[in-house]
Amino acid sequence: MPQFLVLYSPPRPTFATDATEAEQDTIAAHFGYLERARDAGTLILAGRTLDEPPLGIGIFEAPSENAARAFVEADPAVRNRLFTADVRPCCVALR
Repeated sequence: MPQFLVLYSPPRPTFATDATEAEQDTIAAHFGYLERARDAGTLILAGRTLDEPPLGIGIFEAPSENAARAFVEADPAVRNRLFTADVRPCCVALR
């Protein structure tokens, strides 16, 4: 199945250290969304960079680019406009 990389950008460089309570709630929903995708076998990996500004990353499988974009747009952090997301086709060489 085709693989895709998503790069999540937060609303400000200091987001990792100063997220509001409402933003933290959205992040919890985002994390749950990704956990469910992992459990379903869709998400290969997820994480974030540790520098500022932080970037979230995810690699997942989807049947098409349209399906990949729909998956990312359904993510609570993107749907609620907390993060912007850039989706790119990719290929995992090693697991």
